[in-house]
Amino acid sequence: AISNGRRPVQWSEVFDHFKSKLDPRTVVHVWKGQTNVTEVLALGYQVIRNVGYSNTSWYLDNLNVPWSAVYSNDPCADVPAKLCANVLGGHGEMWGETVDASDLEQTVWPRLAAIAERLWSPIKATV
Repeated sequence: AISNGRRPVQWSEVFDHFKSKLDPRTVVHVWKGQTNVTEVLALGYQVIRNVGYSNTSWYLDNLNVPWSAVYSNDPCADVPAKLCANVLGGHGEMWGETVDASDLEQTVWPRLAAIAERLWSPIKATV
């Protein structure tokens, strides 16, 4: 990717294995609890977040999570303020094995809109 002028994005598992041996231009997608986001950021990598499969998850197939809980997520909540600038953003996931065309729309909305607003709006506008 880098030789073609692109920045690679690697999952948490790649960082967990290689740590600081990754090219410094690598973006690390931190999605699992075992990967310490502060460690990734302290080593100088930029990060894309997912807050994990929990009671405030951005996993859209976790139907027990109301949009209000999703909306309360802050991708920098557990990140030191000086490192937050390297959190590029985050995303929600919708896995195909838990949904089909008949229930996709009602499964992802309005929680996907809550994720989008949290990630695209200034933090002080959504708190």
